[in-house]
Amino acid sequence: VAYVVPRHAPPPKFSELRNYLKEKLPDYMIPSAFVFIDSLPLTINGKVDRHALPTPDLDRSGLKFEFIAPHTQVEKLLAKIWCEVLDLKRVGIHDNFFELGGHSLLATRVVSWIRQDFHVDLNLMDIFKMPTIAELSKGLEGLLWINAGRPSDDKAELQDQEEGIV
Repeated sequence: VAYVVPRHAPPPKFSELRNYLKEKLPDYMIPSAFVFIDSLPLTINGKVDRHALPTPDLDRSGLKFEFIAPHTQVEKLLAKIWCEVLDLKRVGIHDNFFELGGHSLLATRVVSWIRQDFHVDLNLMDIFKMPTIAELSKGLEGLLWINAGRPSDDKAELQDQEEGIV
C-alpha cells in the first residue's frame, strides 16, 4: 500500500501512479493499492504513525476496466482461484492481478493452484506476463490444447513397449 498526499487537485489516477512507478521500480515493488490522504499522521516524535494510517479500500474505483464476469470454464476456475487467494468476492476477466492487491508471494500460490487444478506446467513469470484472467486463460487454453495432443505417461509407456523402445 502506498499512502499519497497529493500536491494538486484533483489527485492523480491510480493507473497514472502505477505507470509512473513501473518506469522507476521493479514489478514486485509497485504498490497494489494507493490511499490518498490530506497529510501523514505523525507520532509525538515526528515519525509516521503507521497505526493511524487508514486501511485501503480495495473497491473497483482504481481499476481501468468495468467488471466483466468470466464466461468460459477456464475463466471461471481462474476467477475462483484469484478470489480465494486475494480474498475478494468477485474478479473480472480484465482486472489486473497486481492492481487487485496481488504480489509475487500471492502469485506463487496462484501458480501452485493452477498447476494442481489444470495439470499444466506454468511458472511464476507467466502471471507477470499475463496478469489478467482474459490473458491467462488464453495461455492456459493453449497449454491445455497442447497437452491434449500428448499421450499420458501410461499411454506413452505402453506405446514405447509396443515399439520395443523400453
